[in-house]
Amino acid sequence: FVAKFSGSRQVFDGIEFYLPQIAHMIIHLEADWDEAILERFALVIAQQSQHFALQLTWILQGAIEDYQPETVEGRPNPGYNQLFYHRCITLLSNIERCVVYGSPRSIE
Repeated sequence: FVAKFSGSRQVFDGIEFYLPQIAHMIIHLEADWDEAILERFALVIAQQSQHFALQLTWILQGAIEDYQPETVEGRPNPGYNQLFYHRCITLLSNIERCVVYGSPRSIE
């Protein structure tokens, strides 16, 4: 689907409109990381659109600040959530890999 419409900006605009909701579902859904379809979908789109990857990176950076163990002042963060924090860090790393290397992992 994505490869077929990769030249169409209209498709990416439609997906981009729902990016905050997609990011929220990726972070908060109780799903196994390796089998999660939304994460894979977001990574494929990030491979096709650096604009999408950048916006998703900004959303994840904000979520990382929300769920990190300590605040900027060094005090414990009352909103700290280890699961959500780890998901954000992992997805951010995979997005960076998609943009730099073209694929989050090799599929054989």
